[in-house]
Amino acid sequence: MNERIQELIKRATITKTELRNGWERKTYTYQEEVFDKEKFAELIVQRALEIVEAHTEIFQSDEAKAMVEHIKHSVKTDFGIEDAPVDNVDRILRTIRTRS
Repeated sequence: MNERIQELIKRATITKTELRNGWERKTYTYQEEVFDKEKFAELIVQRALEIVEAHTEIFQSDEAKAMVEHIKHSVKTDFGIEDAPVDNVDRILRTIRTRS
């Protein structure tokens, strides 16, 4: 399995620890690893957005930069990370296209 996926699985797994009473009034520690599926999905989406952001710097034209911002916004909206209304990216893209 990919190292990065393994790292995300590890980050999405938490260890729950609790003290429990046993026989003869003895207390013991109980540990359980719990995989948080929502956290894992969130980490994958965040990583994808980091990759997009890292590639934003190589684009020079305003249209390309606006398209990257639109992609980031679309991914966030699709996965429920950002519920904000569509920003000005569409307007910027239309403006740039009409100049050409």
